[in-house]
Amino acid sequence: MDDAAINGHLDVVLYLLEHRNEGFSRFAMASARNIEVQCLFATSDTSPRPRRSHVSNDQLIMLQAVYKRRPAFVKGCLRSLANIALREGNIEILDWLNQLGLHVELHTTIPIRQAVGRGDVKLLQWFYWNEFELHDPDLLHLAVQKEQLDAARWLSKHGFKITSLSLIEEAGRKEMVPMLRWLVEHGPPLDFGTAMKLTVEYFHNEIAWWVSESDRVQIVLEALQKEKQDVLGWILTRTRFENVSSQQRIRDAIQRAPESIILRIEEDLSDLEECKWCFLPTNKRRYSEMELAS
Repeated sequence: MDDAAINGHLDVVLYLLEHRNEGFSRFAMASARNIEVQCLFATSDTSPRPRRSHVSNDQLIMLQAVYKRRPAFVKGCLRSLANIALREGNIEILDWLNQLGLHVELHTTIPIRQAVGRGDVKLLQWFYWNEFELHDPDLLHLAVQKEQLDAARWLSKHGFKITSLSLIEEAGRKEMVPMLRWLVEHGPPLDFGTAMKLTVEYFHNEIAWWVSESDRVQIVLEALQKEKQDVLGWILTRTRFENVSSQQRIRDAIQRAPESIILRIEEDLSDLEECKWCFLPTNKRRYSEMELAS
């Protein structure tokens, strides 16, 4: 019966329930101990959304007949069936249970957390439609940890807020680029420390687009000090420094850098129009003379 439920073969499960005494395995029964199925056997369906399953009168009559003879057995089997359907994300079986009036009740948040962890947005929507409580405060954090961007988006649309920059830092550290960009766009403003770590330590240079010019200046100075040439070149060529004092601070820092660093910067950037402000005219002439000499 376990295999039939796992593979979504409801007809096989019902046949075995009617004609066999074994039921589900002990493991399946034990795993379902935090799930309750209320056997009301009412075929009303007030949901405004379309159902993808269909309950026949024969199924209802058969279940009622077996339930009269063996109520504990049937309830145990239906609990296991519901638990497996939740674990597998089989909404068709869950809808079928609801249509029969076999209302599923959860005494644990594990099925909801498992749905988040595997990114099962359809099951999350089913929980929402059927008024299950999605109140675990760390569900969004769980979605980030498991790299489930679709689940994170769904949770964000249903009341969960990104309140901590630690989520953004974690996404950057784990190289979860799509998740990182989404968190930056929808989360709290980046502070300087987080932006510095994401760019200089984790090399997510595009973070520079989301920080203030003054913070970008500090990141450039830090990249210079730590000789992070890629970070430095990316920010100088892909972002704009409009403030004259910002340009002056960067220009002065470049002049104070070791000679080898200055030469590398000039070699990479001096011919780019958008970076000409980074260099003093004397340095430009010096680089040209060195090119001619070589």
